[in-house]
Amino acid sequence: MHRTHNSAKASSILATHTINKQMTITWSRQEEEKSKFVIFEQGVDRGSFSNSAKPNDIHLVDYILNGLEYCDAVRSYKMVDIFDRYHDKLKSENDGSRVVRITSGHGDTNPKLCNVKKVG
Repeated sequence: MHRTHNSAKASSILATHTINKQMTITWSRQEEEKSKFVIFEQGVDRGSFSNSAKPNDIHLVDYILNGLEYCDAVRSYKMVDIFDRYHDKLKSENDGSRVVRITSGHGDTNPKLCNVKKVG
């Protein structure tokens, strides 16, 4: 199941920006320790992101930073935990940077069976 926030607005925003595959948001060690999510991969190409052998608690986070669109794959139990951290981080840029959408339902493997860092 996919959940999308503000899907109509997100679609129009996504159509006007190009996807950048570079890592853009840098999280400090302190921010990482306080967060309730784990960055699985940054600079994801949504079109070629494969669910195969990835934990099923992955969310794709689309955001705009400095006029460019980015997408990160993030592991979390709750979307709100992702939104809160990304929103706070992006609003400090004061340039229209923002979260565009967060979708869930990515990944096809029970997280307990994956050899990845535990969330939470």
